[in-house]
Parts: sequence; C-alpha cells; structure tokens
Amino acid sequence: MKTIDDTLINKIIEKTPIIVEALHLKRSSQKLISQYLLKFIFCYSNYEFEPLCELSVFLPDTKNKSVSEFGLPNYMFNDDYSTSETLTIDFVNHHELLKDASEELFLSIFEPTPIDVIFRINQSIVSINKYLTNALKKKDEVLVMIPFDDTFMLFMLVLAVSNVPNFAGLVQFLNRFLQEQILTNEQSFALSMMNSIYELYQKKK
Repeated sequence: MKTIDDTLINKIIEKTPIIVEALHLKRSSQKLISQYLLKFIFCYSNYEFEPLCELSVFLPDTKNKSVSEFGLPNYMFNDDYSTSETLTIDFVNHHELLKDASEELFLSIFEPTPIDVIFRINQSIVSINKYLTNALKKKDEVLVMIPFDDTFMLFMLVLAVSNVPNFAGLVQFLNRFLQEQILTNEQSFALSMMNSIYELYQKKK
C-alpha cells in the first residue's frame, strides 16, 4: 500500500457519506465508518511515526516540583499522604487512578493508529475525572460538572510523569490525521486538551 500522506483524512471524510448511502446505513454511523477506514488503512500501510524516535519529554522538570506550584484546589488532597508539598511524581504515582491515567498516556505511543492513540488519551482523562469526582465526594462537595481547569491541571501533571518521549510530535501526529468530523465528543475533547497543553508547552520551552 502507498505511504500515507496529509490528504488521507480529507479523502476519508469525502468518501464516507458515499459508503454510508451505498450500504443504506444511518447518517449517525458516519463517524464510526470514518474511524474504521482510518484504522484499516493505517494497519495495512507502511507508515512510520518518525517524530517518536526523537526525545522531547513534556516539561521534564515538572514532575520533580511540589504540587503547590500548580495551584491545585485543596479538595484534590483527599488523604493523609498528599499535601501541597508532595512532589508531582509522588502525587501521581501514589493515587491509583492518576497512575493509571499516566500509564494510558505512555501506552498511547505504542498504538498503530491515531484513533487508538486518541482512545488512550480519552481513557486517561476518564481516570482523571474519576479521581476528581471521588475527591469531591470525600469533601462532601457536589458539582454539576468538573471544572475544566481542574482536569487541565491534573492532565498536565499526569502527562509530565508519563514520560511520553515526544509530546510535541504526538500532538502533531494527531492533528495531521484527525479532524473534528470523525471524532466523538469525548475524543474531540481529548484532542482539544492535547492542543491546549501543547500551546502551554510552546510558551514554556
């Protein structure tokens, strides 16, 4: 199969409605069909994600700073172990859900397609939000929805601890082969989170 190029995602978006109509499928199935086509093409191509061979860890000094430097709300420290002076790496690794979130991010670099990568990233965010929900319950606080800033801060810390070898390259890979038209709401949020943190990364380099 030919090497994958930048026009792939546009071709998939263009052809998917034709496939859906030909097979008499519901229009709501277009995103699923698009994702299947993208995964199929990647799995049978000779595409290699070369940027991951480079070393560019996301803000490597972050994991050895105390969490107090990131302005985390008090409710996040929901046990006797974690305080505002706890190092980021210890804070993440001590809490099972945050550790799981960190591992999901690291495992994303081994996935063969951008759909699988964004799935891992979304799973990481799910684990972070579970941690935040549990922390709120322990403080007897109830929120209609978890504040974006809280999820963003924890995601940044989890990412720093994950040791993803080339964060910038990973974001570029996702943006090269994914578009909003084929993503679920959750996947779209995960991509937005990665892009927001990438902007922060660029400013702090």
